[in-house]
Amino acid sequence: MEETPPQPIVYSLQFRGRITSLSSRVLEQRASAPSQILITTVDANGLAGHVQPGEGEEALLVSRLALAADGSFDQSGTIEFAPGHVLAFRSVGAARLSRWPDPPLRHAAAVWADAGG
Repeated sequence: MEETPPQPIVYSLQFRGRITSLSSRVLEQRASAPSQILITTVDANGLAGHVQPGEGEEALLVSRLALAADGSFDQSGTIEFAPGHVLAFRSVGAARLSRWPDPPLRHAAAVWADAGG
């Protein structure tokens, strides 16, 4: 029997939540994202985009970030799209955490790899 390769799933979710400090170098992130529709428009005015509510439930993201002194971090966690539909992930490469102009906020950038699910 020949295996069929998995088909890509394209999605865009905007997670909002909280990060809790578990120690000086470990953070826990909990965030949710409602079902949504991302609309991108390219026209004579340039590029514009916005998100509007979509039908469906919320996705839940739970992860841990292990911080290094240079501002980089390792991250692993899960996104639960629905009961029994969970994606595990881990960061790969140079994940970075830095300050944002609004002092209580931070900005992070990471590339994730599928770790199962």
